[in-house]
Amino acid sequence: MTQQQDQSLAARSLVVSRLIAAPPELVFDAFTHVDQVTQWWGPRGFANTTHEMDVRPGGRWRYTMHAADGTDYPNLIVYTEVTRPTRPAYRHTDDTLDSEVGFDAVAEFTPEADGTRVTLSLIFASAEERDQTAEQAGAVDGGNQTLTRLEEHLLLRPHLVHELIDAVADDFEFGPPGTCGKDGQGVPVGDGVPTLRVSSLTVGGTAA
Repeated sequence: MTQQQDQSLAARSLVVSRLIAAPPELVFDAFTHVDQVTQWWGPRGFANTTHEMDVRPGGRWRYTMHAADGTDYPNLIVYTEVTRPTRPAYRHTDDTLDSEVGFDAVAEFTPEADGTRVTLSLIFASAEERDQTAEQAGAVDGGNQTLTRLEEHLLLRPHLVHELIDAVADDFEFGPPGTCGKDGQGVPVGDGVPTLRVSSLTVGGTAA
């Protein structure tokens, strides 16, 4: 791609990004499993009803977004690429027979030391369409709210909490009662060793 093409693509794109404390596999599942994506997709105040979802190249996700004021917005996503666990891409339009207005989108999940960098790029046919969507629909703020809801959803998933606990436990070998340590070395609790005491975890109303 030439520099001129790069500049044209940038002018036609809206990009939002968030570092989320979860592995790419769980982020990918949150985007592609109907029981999960229906819970968090869209800005705050919106709910979703999924009519069909087939996550594969050429597959469709038909859903209706319900605004707080009662307005319904029919949507259609057609997947153009599905690469687990790093990248789903799709074409997004209104779910109407005569709809030609839409955009291409790519969600990229890049592992980093503290989790996964989620980058959502919306690519429009022209810079004018991009600007109109940004100004009239508040797409950037809506995209950031959507990623916030994704983050909240993942942090409340019980399986993620257990994975994080297991990851910590793998780094430690516990000695006799009253000691903790790493690499099999028992260190008396209280000798300058930071400790974490967990009596119970409640996630989504379920004690873990």
